[in-house]
Amino acid sequence: MAIPEGITAYTVVLEDNKTWIWNAMKGEKYSSMDPFCPLVNVGCLINQDNVSESITDMIHANLFPEFFVF
Repeated sequence: MAIPEGITAYTVVLEDNKTWIWNAMKGEKYSSMDPFCPLVNVGCLINQDNVSESITDMIHANLFPEFFVF
C-alpha cells in the first residue's frame, strides 16, 4: 500500500488501555492490532525525554548518519 502523502509521521496514543496509531495528515486512527494499518516501519521514536532512531535499514544500505544526543 502506498502512502500518497509521502513520508508520514504517526502519533501513538495509549487510551483506555489500547494503543492507537494516528495519521495526523488524514485525521485517521488505527488500532495497533489492525492488520490494515499502513504503518509498516518505525524509523524514529520521540517522547518528552529522548529521541531514538532505528538504524537497521541504514546499516544495510551502508548509510551512517550523525546522531545528536539531547
